[in-house]
Amino acid sequence: MKKKELILSLLILSTLLWSCSSSDSNLVYAYQDRIVDTLSVIAAEKELFAKNVEGKIFSSGPQTVEALISGSADVAAMGDSAAIILLSKYDNFRIIASHGSGEKRHRIVTGKEIQIDTWNDLQGLRIGIKKGTSTYGGLIIKAEDKGIDLENSLMEMSPSVQLTALASGEIDALVASEPTPSIAEDKEIGRHFDYLDMPGMTYPIVLVASEKTIAERKAQLEDLIKSLENAQDYLATNRSDVITVHSSLSGFSPAMVENSLSLHNHVVRPASDFRETLDELGRILLKTGTINQLPDWDKVLDMSLME
Repeated sequence: MKKKELILSLLILSTLLWSCSSSDSNLVYAYQDRIVDTLSVIAAEKELFAKNVEGKIFSSGPQTVEALISGSADVAAMGDSAAIILLSKYDNFRIIASHGSGEKRHRIVTGKEIQIDTWNDLQGLRIGIKKGTSTYGGLIIKAEDKGIDLENSLMEMSPSVQLTALASGEIDALVASEPTPSIAEDKEIGRHFDYLDMPGMTYPIVLVASEKTIAERKAQLEDLIKSLENAQDYLATNRSDVITVHSSLSGFSPAMVENSLSLHNHVVRPASDFRETLDELGRILLKTGTINQLPDWDKVLDMSLME
């Protein structure tokens, strides 16, 4: 009899656990420890996340994407290029908002001994860049606008390797997103050449979640967006403190952090605001074979949380 009662109790318990809505647990939000993710960083450091939101910090974009795909995160912040690649492969994810962007957050830094005046002078140089990224797409777009082809000048390498290569003279220039260019300047191993700013290109960091999460955890996603908006307000009135926080976490000098921070727009905005830049970058990723098809923007840009 006791055995039957135990089995019955276990069945009831498992049924209760199964029936509990996922909304009863914290919403896990994956983001990166970088300046473009300032609103996420400040929300965590200043305890601005809603009680039902758990921030999980990563050191690279691929890690946040993997966390989302594997289900260890419910929503993830990622660069526009990473989002486009994800959305071109999986049809169950949606962009729900953006918390940062920056027309000038990607830029070109040359070695200190390199003397160039125009974009034409870049041809023939050894240029370090991470292909398949937003930076790569931005470089191709601006090079097209300048009427030049830099593909044969590009050397595939991660931003951290770019800095070492620029310092040693292995490459003549690097193209990367912040804070890598500012680090090169701060370490006095390079000098600014130009930004990858182009009309309509805003290079957003977007928030991506699955259709299922949006349907089942809308209130928590709204709480996350509100938390980031609160961080936006904090940044507006406590900029010097935000610089101190970033400097403490990264080890970068306050001056370098301030310079890098100034190249970003940390504003929470709806997904639809970035359709033009996403489509243009997607075109480049399609052209270079990084993706096989463009996402259906009418489908993947979800406006239900920021109408």
